[in-house]
Amino acid sequence: CVGQEAREAGEAIAGVWPGGGCEAAEDASLAALASAAQEHAQVVLAIECSHDGGLSDAARGLASQLGAAPIAIRTQLRQLRFALMAVADTHFGNAGERASANAARDELTQAATPLAQALQKFGAGCVASVSVDLQDASSDALAKTA
Repeated sequence: CVGQEAREAGEAIAGVWPGGGCEAAEDASLAALASAAQEHAQVVLAIECSHDGGLSDAARGLASQLGAAPIAIRTQLRQLRFALMAVADTHFGNAGERASANAARDELTQAATPLAQALQKFGAGCVASVSVDLQDASSDALAKTA
């Protein structure tokens, strides 16, 4: 998970993971991704996208780590298979603002694409991609995502 909203989504996904095989949501880092790749673990990479269409501070940090990854880590990441979950950071109250936010959610979550592309450049495989706004997500909707 990268960002507070992403952590909330990750914990919700872990709670409804089919078969109960999901340990827990953890902060995404270069070391965590490399470890998951070595273990051939199922990975859902939850990335928080901010309301202005950019990445959260934590997501920018992960992008920086990926850009500076040593060759040995890049090699390990070839084995990684992940699902990308872009989490929109929208905090709007009235119905008009919410409708506008829902319409823009896919655009907001496009900010996570460069992180997925960076991993794919190293040989990792993105097996699925979904965008989520936690204000609209119920446990049933998140279970379908899992």
